[in-house]
Amino acid sequence: MREMDSFKLCAAAFLCTVVIVAVRQYRQDFALTARMAATVILLSFSAALLTPTLRWLEQIGGEAFDSASAGVLWRALAIVCLVRVCSAFCRDCGEPGVAACLEFAGKAELMLLCIPLLERLLQAVRTLAAW
Repeated sequence: MREMDSFKLCAAAFLCTVVIVAVRQYRQDFALTARMAATVILLSFSAALLTPTLRWLEQIGGEAFDSASAGVLWRALAIVCLVRVCSAFCRDCGEPGVAACLEFAGKAELMLLCIPLLERLLQAVRTLAAW
């Protein structure tokens, strides 16, 4: 990330925070809507910043991993990011119990997602041990 991108992201986050605080003081019923809009704005800006990195990872991943392993890693990354953002949103809305359950479900899904990779790893170990 270039310095100016960091500056723009921080400025956008600061501006969003000021708007959310002002909205919360004057219209409590619109605070959640303002928070959701700020989240969408910041996530879209972050996604645009990640595009070059994702292209590089696809290039490296294509050389280092087979397509099945790379697919599992991409899905795991997507699960982690989505669960993290959603659980933070739940906590911000005053629902830490829902956030904790969501994080637990995300971890369980990651474990389930990794089973094929673990099976292939164990098969490779068995092959090496029999050699």
